[in-house]
Amino acid sequence: MATGRRGLKTSLLGLHSELEKLIHDVFDGSGYTGPSSHWSPQADVFVAGGHVVVRFDVAGVPREDIDLSYTDGQLRVRGVRLEPEEERKDTYWQMEIPHGHFERAVKIPVPVDADRIEAISRDGILEAKLPIVKQGDSEKAED
Repeated sequence: MATGRRGLKTSLLGLHSELEKLIHDVFDGSGYTGPSSHWSPQADVFVAGGHVVVRFDVAGVPREDIDLSYTDGQLRVRGVRLEPEEERKDTYWQMEIPHGHFERAVKIPVPVDADRIEAISRDGILEAKLPIVKQGDSEKAED
């Protein structure tokens, strides 16, 4: 066992290295570098007016920086929320707002018309409306 100040520093560096390896293994090398480098936006999913409506909380992300796609019965949102340069400080008292890459996939359990999906972004919420395909119109649900 290491003793003294130098030994403690060596032990802590070894522990840090082991923790980084564990994080890398858990996140499959996804580039995870800290608590706010990859996150998943919260979502609400409901049916209204013949549509499946999915709302994603993506506050602070411009619409043009968000990718929305529908494949294999899943609606996927991805993008990046950048940390504002003017807010970078040397010392944080609390840091809860995630920044960095985000991605979220929501399974859509009913057939929808993928060619008629509409999305709008307002007040930090990205809302996607997926028209539900009625029975007998199932050919429209194909990608």
